[in-house]
Amino acid sequence: MGEVVCPLEEVLKSALRLRDAWRALCSQLCQQEGKWQYAKFEKVGKMVRGGVLAKDSFTVTPQGKVSVGPLFLMEKMKAGFNKASSDWRYTLIMPNGQTVGTTNGKGSKNVKFCISCHAAVADNQDAMFFLPAEFRAK
Repeated sequence: MGEVVCPLEEVLKSALRLRDAWRALCSQLCQQEGKWQYAKFEKVGKMVRGGVLAKDSFTVTPQGKVSVGPLFLMEKMKAGFNKASSDWRYTLIMPNGQTVGTTNGKGSKNVKFCISCHAAVADNQDAMFFLPAEFRAK
């Protein structure tokens, strides 16, 4: 009989590999660009107009099956685009490519939760969340 592996252990291993890959990418980009703004984390100030942040995700079933989750995009728009969103355009894209919603566009009501959540850090971090310090590239 083979070794029994907890599905959550596999998820954790995958998450750690992803974290390590992210750290390596951050280090490369910071060295290549020199002034890569997002790497300044909370000290970045306001994101420049046209700046784009992308956050992938995954889901885990109670049985431990891991699947690709939605893709979340944030694009900093010109002043006056949307006061409630601090001039960010949020877009939510499902794994099958379907766009669920875009701020000030089709399905806008479906991404209002993004604005509500990011409002918690709008004043201090221009509505951007950052990796916890223990997961950041050193």
